[in-house]
Amino acid sequence: MDDTTPLALAMGAAIRATREAQSLSAVKLSALTEEVGHRIHRVAIGKMEEGEREPTVTELIVLARALRVPPLELIYPNLPDGFAEAWPGHVERAFTAAQWFSGELALVDEPDGSASFDQHEVADTTRVGSARKIQEALAEWSIAGFRVDALAAKHSEGLEVDTAIRLANLAQKNLVDVVVRAVRRGETIEPYLYPEQIQEPIREASRAVSKASVERARRVAEEIRGSLLKGDDDAAR
Repeated sequence: MDDTTPLALAMGAAIRATREAQSLSAVKLSALTEEVGHRIHRVAIGKMEEGEREPTVTELIVLARALRVPPLELIYPNLPDGFAEAWPGHVERAFTAAQWFSGELALVDEPDGSASFDQHEVADTTRVGSARKIQEALAEWSIAGFRVDALAAKHSEGLEVDTAIRLANLAQKNLVDVVVRAVRRGETIEPYLYPEQIQEPIREASRAVSKASVERARRVAEEIRGSLLKGDDDAAR
């Protein structure tokens, strides 16, 4: 029985094309994967290139690192305007598939059973979108701060300075709001990676989330204990 899939064939062809473009033999590529830290035998590489075996996630990452290309280019090689199987049986423009895979587009299930992609929903539905929104807020705050510093260096005064300071404060508030929302959604946020001015609000949000988690765990434990006691009472009767 032939289990070869179009996705496996596409990835295999991409691995071979990338390898050959760099004048690498399968033996040399195997040696490079060993240098990366996870050796993939040349025979396994050959089977992947023929589409006879799909690479595991680890193998795909290792091959991409050894070939010095993003893993996405091996999964959806027909970038930007070719077509690719986003998932088995669903063909999309390769760039659209890559955007979905990387979290730049949110998948929306339509009432008729089809699927579409929505860029505007990403920040609220994926961690990648949330991370990107945080980076955008950081950039806006940094630019606003640079603007204030530049005006201060020129000893500027008046409305221009007041406006720049107000915009910087708004950018900082937006950054805090975006990061705190991420904390409340349970995303991994490390306060020390953020500007000192906003670390304390992030820590406060983290403490509040931790306290709420403890309270939920306590309520669940009490419910379980109550159910067990009720079961014991019923059994005693």
